[in-house]
Amino acid sequence: MALLPKKDSNGRMVYGRRGEFIYELQPTTETVVNIDFVKEHDLGPLSSPADWFEAFVPFFNQNNNTRFSIEKMTEFTNKKLYLKTQVQLFIETIKNHLALLKQDSFLHFIYLMDLVQGQTLNSYSKHS
Repeated sequence: MALLPKKDSNGRMVYGRRGEFIYELQPTTETVVNIDFVKEHDLGPLSSPADWFEAFVPFFNQNNNTRFSIEKMTEFTNKKLYLKTQVQLFIETIKNHLALLKQDSFLHFIYLMDLVQGQTLNSYSKHS
């Protein structure tokens, strides 16, 4: 048994006094729509495609229980891009310093070691 829209003798859906569809329990052998979900999101046969999309993939995180939203997806991709560019900048910096190490510059080696450890010492730049 499933909650489905009631149909008249001609096969058309029956409307109530306020213009909403009337639903009734009917036997079915097919997969049917979850009416509770449809009512929760105020959807119906006359809803726009954007309303249906919003029901399945919300644009904003309305509460902390939403597992997926467009907002979370863009936040994830922005963080991923930021980390990728930071890693690329770090690798380029390491390559530049390694190229300077080939010139046997001890001060650049010390500066590279400080960079790897997360320290920035301005005293080395004064001497070089």
